[in-house]
Amino acid sequence: MTVAARPVSGTVQERLTLIVASILRAPPQWISVSASFASLGLDSLGAVELTAAIEDELAVKLPLTAAHDYPSIEALARFIERGDENRDWTRGRDLMLADAVLPADIQPRLGRGSAARDARDILLTGATGFLGAFLLRELLDGTAADVHCAVRSAAGANPTRRVLRNLAEYDLARPDDAARIRVVRADLSAPVLGMSPRTADRLWVFARAWLHRELSRPAGSYK
Repeated sequence: MTVAARPVSGTVQERLTLIVASILRAPPQWISVSASFASLGLDSLGAVELTAAIEDELAVKLPLTAAHDYPSIEALARFIERGDENRDWTRGRDLMLADAVLPADIQPRLGRGSAARDARDILLTGATGFLGAFLLRELLDGTAADVHCAVRSAAGANPTRRVLRNLAEYDLARPDDAARIRVVRADLSAPVLGMSPRTADRLWVFARAWLHRELSRPAGSYK
């Protein structure tokens, strides 16, 4: 697979396509300008990297949430070219403050939580991202637990292979990793992670620790 070179000329849309291809380490012809960044495999950290790369390459200043507010190459290129005069940029702060308030049905347990090293099963989100790969490696090396990786479903993609390939991408893969990795199809934007009641009940019983990697996602992006 040939990694795309950084763009030096072309339309905004063409240059964005090359930047995205470079970050994903994919040929530009594989990148659909109308596909959402999430469906292309760009996670939260990737969105931050994309924003920084665009600012460097196009010499523009973008809001932190640009890749979430305009979630495709087509939409982001249109925003860069024309702007968005009607957008209320204070809304992001308001959403952040609102997201800091827990819903009434979430009641944190009092007392000390379980240590990850003592858990037999751990539920991990973000395992297909950059930070998630290193966290997964740490869990596999530092505990004896099976790690249940919550992975968003993608058409034609094998979720277990995505997790293992992501480990290999950062030279973190080991021959026996697959024996302790359990993949759960999930959607962080949906209630109960979009899992069936049966799957959720089973995980809540067995998973003694839940490690959530998506802390860099801008406020309001789970809506």
